[in-house]
This record gives sequence, C-alpha cells and structure tokens, in this order.
Amino acid sequence: MPANYSTVFTTKDIINRCAKAEVSEYTSDPIISYLRPKFSSKLVGKTFDFHFGNQDISYRFDRHFLLWRENGGEWNEEYCEVLESSREGVFLVHHLRTHVNPYEAATLILDVGAELVTCIWDRLGQKSMNRDVNRTVLFGWWGEKKTALHCYTDDLVCKTIDWKFTDEATIHMSFVNVQCLAFTSPKPVSLPGWSSYFWTFNPTKYLKIAEDLYVISFYAPYQSGMEVTLLMDLRKMKALGASFGFDSTDKFTSCTFGAIGAFAQFAFIGEYAVE
Repeated sequence: MPANYSTVFTTKDIINRCAKAEVSEYTSDPIISYLRPKFSSKLVGKTFDFHFGNQDISYRFDRHFLLWRENGGEWNEEYCEVLESSREGVFLVHHLRTHVNPYEAATLILDVGAELVTCIWDRLGQKSMNRDVNRTVLFGWWGEKKTALHCYTDDLVCKTIDWKFTDEATIHMSFVNVQCLAFTSPKPVSLPGWSSYFWTFNPTKYLKIAEDLYVISFYAPYQSGMEVTLLMDLRKMKALGASFGFDSTDKFTSCTFGAIGAFAQFAFIGEYAVE
C-alpha cells in the first residue's frame, strides 16, 4: 500500500514482529472485500509432488491447512488460503513458511488441467533494506515431465488496466516494459496507508499461465517493501492476488484478495468506471 516513507527495521525487529504475528491479524487487510471469492475446498484431500528443476516440494491439502515438505524432508503444517480463479482448473494458493524466522511465504499458481505449477517464493530481507521482500520465481510440473512450463512473457507490455479492489480503491496499472509497471490511483483512496496517488514505477515480473491468463509479481510502491502477486484473467477481467511483507503502516501482512478490471483507453490519470 502506498506511503511516502518506511520505518527502518533491524533484523531483530522483523524476527520479533514475525514471532508475534497472529493468523487473524496478518490475514486481514483493508483491500480484502466482496471481490475476493470464497475459499475453495476443491484441493482438500489431494496430494501433489511438484518438481522445480533440482527442487521437489510436496503438498497435502486440508480445508484451511496444508502440509508441505522439500526434497523428502520433514513435513511442515501451515495455515493456507486457496482461491479458484475465473479460469476453470486454475487455483491460487498462498501460505506462510513459519519454520524459519524471518517468515517466508509461497504463492502457488496451479493449473490442474495442464499439471503445471508456478511458485513465487518470498523472503524478508534484502541488502537494500531489511524489510524489503526478496522474490524467487520457480516454474514446475507434476505427473509426467512436461516439455513446456509456465514462462516469462512480454505480452502485457503497453497495456493499461484499471483494477478495482474495493469500492474505495481502483488502481491504474500501465505495463511499461518487461521490468516494471507504472502504478497510480485515479483519485485519492480513503484507506489506511494509501495517502498518495501519484505515479510510481515498480520492479515487476510478468508470467504467462495460459492464453489471456497472466501473473504479475511486483513490489508495492513508496518503499513499503511488500511483494504483491496478481493472477489476471484478461478474458473475464477478474483477478486474484496475494501480498506478503510489511505494509506502509508497518503491519505484517500475508493475505489474499480479489479484483475486477477494465482496459483503459489512455495511459494517463483519469476517471475510469470499473463495474
């Protein structure tokens, strides 16, 4: 969420804040609204053995919890949020990794029909600032080995889309190049931390899941250091998202949300109606 400045945390500060984090607190956020669909139970009881090059990660799903392990090691249990996208058979799964401190987070995009998975793995702490999130993108599969995986893309470059997250917050995104997007609010947003609404340019990765189905992973603007993942269905103009890190009010957050969108005709600040 936008803010002009960020509090500087020491590593000890971050470790203490993570240790004190409660599920009911870090999964709540002002941008969560009626646009986020109900949590899905379609993965309950299923086990997946994901292959990411030299790294294997297994998952077992329960209603709001999952078990995961790496390379045949010990199982770890975590609270998770599972959302089914507007594209049939595609899911967004978000969970913390609390076996380490500072905490980490994983956001998975599962394409059940194609047996493909993409994992965005977030870790707190960069050389630039302790609170900044360090992001790694992993492309993988399960079942029979696949010759083509999800991949990076430049399909979105030069597109401009308005995403409505709540009645109070519509964000104007202009995909400038394969390394960043421009981000603004067409009008002031009356939510905690959204104090500004001028253009910012944010380091971004663009991923292609299927035709007209994309993921963008970007750092929240104004130095808050959060990482935001957005799964966008450009046929139905609906999106699911997940965020991880410290927001501009210094609140630790790890949550999911939803949005609806509309293509914008021009890449300047204006009033756009997203119904």
